Amino acid sequence: MKANLVTRVVGVAKGQIVCVIEGVRAELSTEINNPYHDDEKQGRYVFVGGEMWEPNNLLAPAFPSFMFMHVRNLGSKHKYMTDDELLFNLA
Repeated sequence: MKANLVTRVVGVAKGQIVCVIEGVRAELSTEINNPYHDDEKQGRYVFVGGEMWEPNNLLAPAFPSFMFMHVRNLGSKHKYMTDDELLFNLA
C-alpha cells in the first residue's frame, strides 16, 4: 500500500488501540509541516489533518467502534493495512 492512499492512522500501544485519526492526508515531510524534519527524513511522508479520537471521546458522535480492541500481527515498526486487513487483525 502506498502512503498517499492512507486516510486513517491508528495509534497502538502494547497491542491495544489508543487513538484513531480519521481523514488524514499524506504530504512529503518538510520543515513547514514537520517540526522534526531533517535531512534523513527527506522523501518521507508525514500525515496531516483529520479528526483525532481518544478513549476520552467515548460519547462523541462517530466514535470508532474498534477503539478499545487489540490488534494482532504487529511488530515494532509502522505497518500499512487496508480496512479489511485491520478488521481481520482486530481481537
